[in-house]
Amino acid sequence: LTDDRLQLLDRFRKPINGVYAIGDCATIEKDDLPATAQVAKQKAKYLKTVFGKPTQLPAPFVYKSAGRMAYIGNWRAVVD
Repeated sequence: LTDDRLQLLDRFRKPINGVYAIGDCATIEKDDLPATAQVAKQKAKYLKTVFGKPTQLPAPFVYKSAGRMAYIGNWRAVVD
């Protein structure tokens, strides 16, 4: 479980300074995002900027959906 800046939360839900989590097993406390590569990639890019400016408090992570697709068989898919 992380805060909106992707910092890992301790058992009292306080951010642990300098410890971050991304990927399909990392969930933002107040934002239920899909466990997809698209989300993980955006989180990784966000952390790249955070690590590039370690003295500044970063803005919260904001996910921007590029759409979703699911293969349903027989050369067919659904797209959102």
